[in-house]
Amino acid sequence: MKDPSVISFRAECEKDWLDLQNELDAASINYTVAAQDADMGEPEIELVLGDGFGIEDVFIAMTKVLDGHVMCDTVRPIPLSENSLIRRYNYKEMPDNWMDDE
Repeated sequence: MKDPSVISFRAECEKDWLDLQNELDAASINYTVAAQDADMGEPEIELVLGDGFGIEDVFIAMTKVLDGHVMCDTVRPIPLSENSLIRRYNYKEMPDNWMDDE
């Protein structure tokens, strides 16, 4: 069974990731960075969310980041090692299926 508190995503640049951290902090969303990698300057992040927080909470914070579309399109409730990071291209629209790569 997947751990519902684990999510992963890619950011377009370091600034977007830093802006998201500010939004998460402003919303008092507790998280721990479990993994972080930068593939060609695009940060790839895995978070473990604190009790009571879910992927929906992080998605809402991502929509508040000025250029957060890549994060919104790649966030999934799985570890970074399992995330294809394929974009869904539905910026700011919460997906019906978080695992949909199309």
